[in-house]
Amino acid sequence: MSEPTSPPTPPPVSAVDQQIARLEQAYRSLIEDVTDPIVITDLDGLILDANPAAARFGNVTREQLIGKPLTLDLAPPGWRALHVALPAARENADLHQALDTRADNRDLSLDLYTRRIAYRGQPAIQWLVHDRTEQRDLERARDEQIYMIVHDLRNPLGNVLSSLELLRESLKDPNLTPAPMSLVNIALRSSRRISLLVESLMDMTRMEAGQYTLNTATARLDTLIERAVDFVKPTAERKHIPLLIELEPSLPLVLIDVNMIERVVVNLLDNACKFVSPGQKVTVGARRGPGNEVEIFVRDEGPGIAPEDRPKLFQKFSRGTTIAGQSPGTGLGLAFCKMAVEAHGGAIRVESEPGKGSTFTLTLQAETA
Repeated sequence: MSEPTSPPTPPPVSAVDQQIARLEQAYRSLIEDVTDPIVITDLDGLILDANPAAARFGNVTREQLIGKPLTLDLAPPGWRALHVALPAARENADLHQALDTRADNRDLSLDLYTRRIAYRGQPAIQWLVHDRTEQRDLERARDEQIYMIVHDLRNPLGNVLSSLELLRESLKDPNLTPAPMSLVNIALRSSRRISLLVESLMDMTRMEAGQYTLNTATARLDTLIERAVDFVKPTAERKHIPLLIELEPSLPLVLIDVNMIERVVVNLLDNACKFVSPGQKVTVGARRGPGNEVEIFVRDEGPGIAPEDRPKLFQKFSRGTTIAGQSPGTGLGLAFCKMAVEAHGGAIRVESEPGKGSTFTLTLQAETA
């Protein structure tokens, strides 16, 4: 019998091969941890390797991504647009290109970086994609917010300036019209509106940072509502909008930050007056709610709120569908109302039907004896 043969001994791994293996492992660890999507393709755009972020960017698994070409039809969403950069990536050792594209019904803004590399001994291209879509959207939102705030400040500030200019002229000549007192009233009302917006902005910032302390005091809801109505009445009269008050008798007292809740009611009334037509009523009132709750409501006969707008109604800087002839506003009012009411441990809700008006209701705890 012949002696059993031993399996052949593998050739020794050279120091160079060991170094290459270590470098490849280090490179693999590096790209695995990078949060930006990275793929490696051959010079024809066939994906040879990818990190986890690249799979998430394409909304596929890594296995589904590898082996796909960067073509418009076959590559996963998000990667399809890169085929336009393939010729330049072949010709340039390093390339940086800004790319705007669309994937999954979403506009993307990308920074694309490519580099010619050797991958497993073959020429290849490393693609790194930095998605700046969220940054772009934040910048757009910031610009829109600044515009909206300036827009809402500009009108009352213009009223203040023009009233003061006319007042100065009327003091020179008492026979000029309008009367000085009416000009002072216009300037005061407009100044209060500016103050209202600035206070709301400051309070929202403090509440978001958890730095706002409620300045609570015992208050009567009928008195608070009457003051809010007095504030909004000039706007309502100018638009020929009847303002009605409905108060349930013997309402309990509430322990609230009076200034803040009064601004909530003013915001709701202002909002209602903004969207109703002349002759359509706006009603504000208060009643007992379930348990120890009291409710303040503002009801209008306006156009109602579109169903698609309701989920985002109380979000900061959300303005909903603009109605022809109406100012879009800053989108701060309802967001402030929600934050202010919730800071009191209450809640705010809306009931609305297109064409049949809307009712906003906020709940507060009655003061216990």
